Amino acid sequence: MNAVRAWVLLALAATAGCAAPAVAPPAPAPSTEPDIHAMAVAERRGEKIGAPVDVRYQFSGQVAAGRPVGLQIAAVPRFDGSNLRIELPQSAGVTIAKAGPAAAFGKATGASAYRYDVELTPAAEAPDRIPVIVSMDVAGGRFFSVFSIPLRAKAAGSPIH
Repeated sequence: MNAVRAWVLLALAATAGCAAPAVAPPAPAPSTEPDIHAMAVAERRGEKIGAPVDVRYQFSGQVAAGRPVGLQIAAVPRFDGSNLRIELPQSAGVTIAKAGPAAAFGKATGASAYRYDVELTPAAEAPDRIPVIVSMDVAGGRFFSVFSIPLRAKAAGSPIH
């Protein structure tokens, strides 16, 4: 028994001085979110004072009638606020799936991107543009703006994104 105990102690002493092999930290998962600066800028409709927010968007592929396509919308507040809401209202000729027709965020920090992903399927009779409504509370007031995202190419054969 003493011989076995001595052998175990020797084995433990021999391995105690050895460092465990270094394990590399796992690589960060690739982000599926596009860079905010690579996204197209949505056109603001109207000239009234609205929500102090810029809206950017990017489609996951080419927009074609009858084919689902992902649409990522990013709202970037210019000031801190609260109750930021991004809405994609139902439009005739466009079916919205995945997520819902709106995304809400409690606190909105200036220059941060608040993202909203949807999947939509335009029909042949879909409009050329779809509206996006963004609202936010700032300094005790509620402001909203309507933005426009193109679904149709301006020239025949050119991609929309």
